[in-house]
Amino acid sequence: MNLQTMAGAFNKRRSLNWIPLALTYSCMYMGRFNFNLVKDDIGQTFYLDKAEMGLIAACGFWTYALSVAINGSIIDRLGGRKGIIVATVGSAILNAGIGFFFLNTQVTKILIPLTILWSLNMYFQSWGGLSIVKINSAWFPVKQRGIFGGIFGAVLSTSFILTNTFGAWIISHYSWTFIWFVPSVLMFIFSIIDYYVVRNTPSECGLEDIDTGDGSIKGDTRLSKITLSHFREKLFSRPVILMLVMAEFFTGFIRQGLLLYATEYLNEVQSMSKSHPLFAWSGIALFTGGASGSLLSGWISDKYFQSRRAPSAFIFFVAQLFIFAILGYSPYATSTTGQIIAIVCMGLGTMLALGIHGLLSGAAGADFGGTRGAATVVGFVDSFQYFGSGFSGIVMGWVLKTYGWGPEAMPLNAWYWAALLLPCSLFGAFVMLKMWNADPSPSARH
Repeated sequence: MNLQTMAGAFNKRRSLNWIPLALTYSCMYMGRFNFNLVKDDIGQTFYLDKAEMGLIAACGFWTYALSVAINGSIIDRLGGRKGIIVATVGSAILNAGIGFFFLNTQVTKILIPLTILWSLNMYFQSWGGLSIVKINSAWFPVKQRGIFGGIFGAVLSTSFILTNTFGAWIISHYSWTFIWFVPSVLMFIFSIIDYYVVRNTPSECGLEDIDTGDGSIKGDTRLSKITLSHFREKLFSRPVILMLVMAEFFTGFIRQGLLLYATEYLNEVQSMSKSHPLFAWSGIALFTGGASGSLLSGWISDKYFQSRRAPSAFIFFVAQLFIFAILGYSPYATSTTGQIIAIVCMGLGTMLALGIHGLLSGAAGADFGGTRGAATVVGFVDSFQYFGSGFSGIVMGWVLKTYGWGPEAMPLNAWYWAALLLPCSLFGAFVMLKMWNADPSPSARH
C-alpha cells in the first residue's frame, strides 16, 4: 500500500471515529443544557427562587469539577471508548430519572433530591469530554488539533439547536418535562453506535499509530497506569499548566454565567417567552456562534500563531468586553430591534466563550498532556473551569435574586449581570498575555 493510499485510509477511519463522538457529545450537552432552558419553569412550578436554582446548578458544576479532576487518570488507564459509553449510559439514565421525577408536580421540598439527581447527572457528564479528548489525542497531531478541534466543536454546537430551538418547540407543544426524555433516548442510541464504531487508537483499527508531536513517543498510546509521579510531572513541572488553571476558572464563570442565564435574560429583560417567534432563533444564534467560535479560534491559533493557543484566546477575551457591555446596556430592550440585538450578542458571546473553552480545555490541555496523559491534564485543567462555573451559579443567582438585572433607574438594562462577567474577561486576557509564547513541543521543554 503506497503512502497516499495509507493516508486516505487513515483519514477515512479517523472521520468515522470522531464524527459519532461529536454527535454523541452534542446529545450529552442537550442532557446538560436542558437545565438552563427550563430552570425558570422548574422554579415557578416548585417555588424555587433564583438563588436556590443557582445552588442546584453550582452543586452540579462542582460535582463535575471534582469528578473530572479524578476521572482523568482513570480514563487514561481505562481508555476513552469505554469512558464515553459509561458517560452516555449514565447520563441517559439520570435524565430519564429526572424527567419522571418532574412528572409528579405535587411533590414538595425538591431542593435536596433535585440537587442530588442533577449532581449525579453531572458526574456522568464529566466522563464525556475527557473520553473524547483521550481518543482524539491519539488520532490528531498538535499541528492539526486547533483546526480539527474547531470542526469537532462546530458539530458539538448542534446541541444548542437541539436544546433552544427543538427544545423550545417541545415545550410549546407538549410540556417542559419532555425536555428530559429526548436526550435520554438519543444518548442510549449513540452509546450503541460508539460501542461498534469508535476505537481508541489507529493501531486498534489495523493502522499505524502516528507521531502526535506533543512529546509522546510514537506508538506509546497504550492504556497504562498513570502513576503519582507521572501525574505530578504533567501538572506541576511547567508554570503554563498553572496559568491554564487560572484562566479556566474565569473562563468557566464567563461561559456558564452567560449560558445559565441566557434564557432568563431573554424572558425577563427582553420580554421574550419560549413561545415567542424569535426565541427559536436563540438556538440558531448559539449554534452559529458556538460553531464559528470553535472553528475560528482553532484556525487562528494554527494558521497565525504556530499552534500556540494563548494569542488566539487573548483576542477572544478582549472581544468579550465589547459584547458583554452591549448585553449590559441592552439597547432598545423589549422592542423587536432590541430583541434581535440581544440574540445576536448572545450568539457572539457564545462564539467567544466556546472558542476560548475549546482552545484552553481541549487543545492546550491535550498539547501539554501528551497522548498518554491527555485526559489527566485536561481533567485537572477542566476541573477549575467547573469550579468557576459553580461560583457563577451561586454568585449570579444571589445577585439577580437580591438586586435584579440592573439598577432600578434602568430596569430594562442588565448591568449587574454584565458587571460580573467583564472582570473575568479582563483577567483572562491578562493571563493569556503571560503565556503568549507557551509551546507544547518537546524542544520547548528544555
